[in-house]
Amino acid sequence: MRKARPMKLLKQLVGIKSLSGHEGPMADEVESFLKLRGFSPKRWKNNVWAIKQGAISNAVKVKGTDNTHKANAIQSKTILFCSHLDTVETGAPAKAMANGKMLSGLGAVDAKASVAAMLEAFIVAKPKPGTNILIALTQEEETGGKGMPVMAAKLPAHAAAIVGEPTKMQPCIAQKGLLIAKLTVAGKTAHASRPQQGKNAIMLLAEDILRLQKLASGKLPSHPLLGKVTITPTMMTGGSARNVVPAHAEAILDIRTIPGAHQEILTLLNKTVKSTITPLSIRLVPKATAKTANIAKLAAKASGKRFISSTGMSDWAFLSCPAVKIGPGDPTLSHTKQERISETEYKKAVKVYTAIMEEYT
Repeated sequence: MRKARPMKLLKQLVGIKSLSGHEGPMADEVESFLKLRGFSPKRWKNNVWAIKQGAISNAVKVKGTDNTHKANAIQSKTILFCSHLDTVETGAPAKAMANGKMLSGLGAVDAKASVAAMLEAFIVAKPKPGTNILIALTQEEETGGKGMPVMAAKLPAHAAAIVGEPTKMQPCIAQKGLLIAKLTVAGKTAHASRPQQGKNAIMLLAEDILRLQKLASGKLPSHPLLGKVTITPTMMTGGSARNVVPAHAEAILDIRTIPGAHQEILTLLNKTVKSTITPLSIRLVPKATAKTANIAKLAAKASGKRFISSTGMSDWAFLSCPAVKIGPGDPTLSHTKQERISETEYKKAVKVYTAIMEEYT
């Protein structure tokens, strides 16, 4: 089989514009790449996946007593490598620009370097006998649509996962969750010249925001790697006219949660504020993998780096198995015009992914 030269595949992928929701050409390229190398990738919409050493039909066969033991055995020997094909619009060109041994362009860091490195590793890796490598490259990670939230139930069973996101190749074993909630306050209208006749919803909401500020500076649940839960008001609306006491006001809260304190934080909020609390999104749950988990130890050994945590979101939120988030690139360059990746780090990513694929049992 052919082995892509360092950065050649990445350059091709960065040159394909794949904004979230428009990943078709990118999925075509990935599908073609795998087919040309002898694999039979599966595709649903713009999600592409393939398996090495282990048939998909066997991996998903779980009906009946006789098949259950076999399916469980296959699952325990299957490791998932996943990343996403989409990017966000930053104004950067969808064109790979080479400068010495540095490559830049839209999506170079988030997350096409991970995608390309996983593909190269998948092609050359020689997994242990009976072990399956499943690679899944999905759409709409940036917008949370028809990618991993749907694909998690469609993919063959797997017991561990590597999530390709920029971490400077440091193994991330904990990721905060995201809970979005709305505070709503009902007041009573009155003319602004006679405010005592009304009930100012904006003032009442402001009082609750101050209560939240006091709560945030106090004892919120904490995690040894992720730190404290954070509660951040990000939007406020209220009022209907300049000279009318507002009868309605709302605020949106961005709440970054930790394992064991996701939906539970809503109970704490209800005890703290007088506003009505409405959860708008609770699906992005926090994640953590034990340092002693096999996948964590493999990632640490292969990368030679210490464990870290992350406040950023990824498709890890939709996986139900132990996982590690690790990939090439500086995460602070994600969603910027400065996305760039060095050949040295890219080659290390291929090496690390290959080592994990070959050592997993």
